[in-house]
Amino acid sequence: MAQPDPTIVPERDVAPAFWAEEVDRAPLARPAALRGRRLDTGPARGRPGPDQGWGYHLLTLVEGELDLVAGEQHQDITAGVAAIAAALAALEGRAPVLADVTRVIDAYHLRGGASSDDLRKRGRFRGVAHDALRRRLLVDATLAELSAVPTAR
Repeated sequence: MAQPDPTIVPERDVAPAFWAEEVDRAPLARPAALRGRRLDTGPARGRPGPDQGWGYHLLTLVEGELDLVAGEQHQDITAGVAAIAAALAALEGRAPVLADVTRVIDAYHLRGGASSDDLRKRGRFRGVAHDALRRRLLVDATLAELSAVPTAR
């Protein structure tokens, strides 16, 4: 069966455009950017940002370098590092990158060489894989500590 001829619409029958002004193309270039109402901020409120799950993928690239001690659960470390990396990126309005993940890993000495104080701080990761409030509190505490540490650009 052959395709029918396209219907030709006379110019007088074309519906008028609804928008007289030009469309601003800037927001269209960043469809995942957060817009609209400001979100409630404060302790344990979270920091939404684009592509937070990408932090988990980036973590798989450096997973083999992690040096966990007895009592640390891989799920807790993974969930905590990904959440902190996503929060660091969300502060700048972007998705997490490998530099965010490595910054968190280095801050907690997860590649080895941790002192007793560092190991005590790593105790914050306990249970964060299955407790959203605990994970948010970990993110808040870490961001407060990292805000005083300058980043290398």
